[in-house]
Amino acid sequence: MIEGEISIFLSALDASEADPRLRAAITQVGGTPTVERYDDEGAQETYLVMSEHGGDLLLVDGTLHTVFLYATTDAAHGAYARFSALVDGVDAGSTRDAVKTALGEPLRAAPSYLTYTGGPGYVQFDFDANRLTQIVVMRELIGGMPGEAADADSAALPTGHAVEGEVTAFLDALGAPLFSPGHLALLGLIGPASESRDEVRDGVSWQYENSDRSGVLLQFARERLVGALIRLTGDDGTYPTPERLIVGLDLPTDRVTVRSRLGVPQHSREDMDLYVAGDAYLRVGYEGDRTTDLSVVASGVGV
Repeated sequence: MIEGEISIFLSALDASEADPRLRAAITQVGGTPTVERYDDEGAQETYLVMSEHGGDLLLVDGTLHTVFLYATTDAAHGAYARFSALVDGVDAGSTRDAVKTALGEPLRAAPSYLTYTGGPGYVQFDFDANRLTQIVVMRELIGGMPGEAADADSAALPTGHAVEGEVTAFLDALGAPLFSPGHLALLGLIGPASESRDEVRDGVSWQYENSDRSGVLLQFARERLVGALIRLTGDDGTYPTPERLIVGLDLPTDRVTVRSRLGVPQHSREDMDLYVAGDAYLRVGYEGDRTTDLSVVASGVGV
């Protein structure tokens, strides 16, 4: 059973903007939220952004849907001040095994997350290389559930891409539905979108979510993640830790250095090199001889 101050956020699930339960959750994070509203295929999404205080809240159609509480500080957000009080037995330094020791076997598990039932909703612990990055409180379980939670870790297969570093979080999330564990884990790394737009192309609904804070543009088709543009240079926001994107490659850099690390590309032209990364593509963009961006693209999507 999950106990601790996380109950404040669990009890606020489904609360409207005027509900005292939601106000209590906002007060618990601290500060005055920046309100960002979007229309996602008819669903009204409202982000209450308090990233500097270590928390963001998402309302869908006027009621609380998801809460993000960050374990560590980076360029996109601060750490939640009372993180160690959220869940009894869990703190910001907890590993996957430590969480399991404190809470028992999860409802579902994968290399990047552990999900538990928590009263009226669900509590998910997201990890990056066994480092706890955030706790996500969810109104509903999105993304399906394995038949046996205890088997989920052993059933997870390696993705097959040769690169290591933070770019693997983007590669691993390809194909993830909106607000699924894969998408939520990625939001833990880059923060919520600062703007969103939709369009229909050839009868297919596309959605673009841009985060100026992290320099990342996510691209969804039929509500599944099919690509991510990670900006390394420019005036529209850049990725805060480019040197951590690919182990052994201190980005931004030049084309010779990229090729010495990644090898000969599958395809090349003046403005880009294209590499195969498992069942996806890694595209390195250039202006002249200098890198400008990285893109990860699902197989079958135009690059």
